[in-house]
Amino acid sequence: MYNDENEGLNYEDSQRPADEDRGSDEKGTNQGSEVEGEPGHTNPAATANSFLLPAEQEKRTITDLLYGVIARPVDTLRYIADNKLVLAGILTYIAVALVGYLASIPTALNEFNRMSELGRLPFNPRIMVITPVFTIPILGPILLVIICGIFHVIAGLFKGKGDFNGLLSSFGFSYFPSILMVPFTLLELKGGIVGSALSSVAAFGFSIWLIVLYTIAIRENYKFSTGRAVATFFIPVITFIVLIVVLVLGLVALSLNSMGPR
Repeated sequence: MYNDENEGLNYEDSQRPADEDRGSDEKGTNQGSEVEGEPGHTNPAATANSFLLPAEQEKRTITDLLYGVIARPVDTLRYIADNKLVLAGILTYIAVALVGYLASIPTALNEFNRMSELGRLPFNPRIMVITPVFTIPILGPILLVIICGIFHVIAGLFKGKGDFNGLLSSFGFSYFPSILMVPFTLLELKGGIVGSALSSVAAFGFSIWLIVLYTIAIRENYKFSTGRAVATFFIPVITFIVLIVVLVLGLVALSLNSMGPR
């Protein structure tokens, strides 16, 4: 006999597990979306961070930056320029300049000791060797600002998009590899002719390295091509060299004229 009541009960019983399973699946999905790292999860902070520059996503220590200038100069100098680490850059420049000069003092004193005529001077010439230790922390940053100002003007002529603080920061850090020159400077003191030759070769190599780093700093700060970065660096350098040559030739010409017949 056909039972409507039993059929209704059977129908409801057959549907309830499916509905309950569906509800539990939806609940599980919602819970999964609330757990970080699960599929379907949306983290507003992560979404916002995806639009930040790499320089804004991570914070690097001074040690990371100093090592990065040597090992990963492009990425590191870009980070420094974007974050405008002016104070850290200037302090790095002063510290490296001081360490480098302190390493050269023994050699300078030896040279003074070989000059017997210096004893006739009314003052102790060795004071001149110590004086830069006190003037570098003052004059060093001023010189760095002037140099960066010149490059900043030239970069503006090439339509660079960076700013002065970014260049100042990256230039300060770019000077850091010069500290590796200290052992060669000390070698010159005890190494004789061989030590002097090795020191000269090392000085030339480090000069090339610094030029490369300065060019990278200009390129990464002003966001333009390597060619324009090279031009920005060498235009004022070549101009300065030409002015020095002209000045020297002018002094030589004046000296020759003064020595001529009257």
